Amino acid sequence: MKFKELFIRTKPENNPPEDKPRKKTEDEQVFERMIELLKLENKLENKLDDFQTEYLKSRLVNQIVYMDGKSNKCKEKYLKSQMTSIIGGVVVTALVGLSTFITDEKYADMRKFFGVTAFVVSQVVTVTSALEQLHKNNELWLFYRRSNEYMKSQLWHFLELTGPYENIDRETAFRILVKQSEEIIPRDLDILSAKSKDNNISVNPEPDNKKKLENNNSESSE
Repeated sequence: MKFKELFIRTKPENNPPEDKPRKKTEDEQVFERMIELLKLENKLENKLDDFQTEYLKSRLVNQIVYMDGKSNKCKEKYLKSQMTSIIGGVVVTALVGLSTFITDEKYADMRKFFGVTAFVVSQVVTVTSALEQLHKNNELWLFYRRSNEYMKSQLWHFLELTGPYENIDRETAFRILVKQSEEIIPRDLDILSAKSKDNNISVNPEPDNKKKLENNNSESSE
């Protein structure tokens, strides 16, 4: 019993290795610096409070980084599928052409090899094209990229109080920004559900009722 107790006490713990901290993107670093500077702003009308700072960092900037990563992954998958289809198509054409030139029965095995290889490569191209049609990585790439750029544009306008946030106080601008952002962010789930239904994806990230922002600005100015 003593040996068992000693073994249990001295047995090393199998602690899972700690995940390495994620390297922040350039956009993420810039936005966080801008947000911190505005938090220290001397003018009260331009200063960000703690709640606004936390929302911008943990929600908006986080989503911008997320959509940027999703866009890059979809782009990579789409380009790989396109390269596979193009190269595979060229290889199949070349193999079929070579097999037709081989008429000597002495090279029948080679002709058979070219034919089988052409068949296999053609099936790979067909499957790759079918998977691309299913996953629609091209449309998802455009959707996530446009959403990413749209949200970055909105955040820059808000930080500088320009564009749709011009001539209004920071508190009103923040409420408008939250409203606009929360109309964009949930569309990620709508896209996934659309893929499972009819694969009809709209690459336009802007809310359908775009004029609401102008109406909010006019009401706030009054």
